[in-house]
Amino acid sequence: MGSNESLIRQLNDYKRKYYKNKAIRGSLILIGILLLSFLLINTIEFSAHLSKTGRALLFYGFVFGALVAFVVLVFRHLLSMFNHKQQMSNEEAAIQIGKFFPEVSDKLLNVIQLEKLSDKQSDLLVASIRQKSQQIQKFPFASAIDLSANKKYLKYS
Repeated sequence: MGSNESLIRQLNDYKRKYYKNKAIRGSLILIGILLLSFLLINTIEFSAHLSKTGRALLFYGFVFGALVAFVVLVFRHLLSMFNHKQQMSNEEAAIQIGKFFPEVSDKLLNVIQLEKLSDKQSDLLVASIRQKSQQIQKFPFASAIDLSANKKYLKYS
């Protein structure tokens, strides 16, 4: 495993940035949903002249809906960002990185799969892992995710 620790570190950085991107996107969408539902609830309350019970149902429905939307759109991605057990596997990350860097796709996936097979620690296998890792390390995997692409979700907020 010592031959490709920097490769694993790069994969972990990619996964962390991936979940950060998802959380940012979810929070922007959440703001839009909350504003839209707040305006809708205020319109309903104003035009329907509801009783205390009706207004309470609207309020608690809004609070419950906001909490559910927060958990679904933001919290689970933040939790995945910090909890390695809930993150995507290295193979899934390698496939996603391979879509952005086509020249790396097969090599990265092969290194990860060979690392799993390296329990026997044959010299040929270790040398192959080391060689492929050195070829791949020059690519910054985290740059495959563009956080500024979330600007298009600002219009929903």
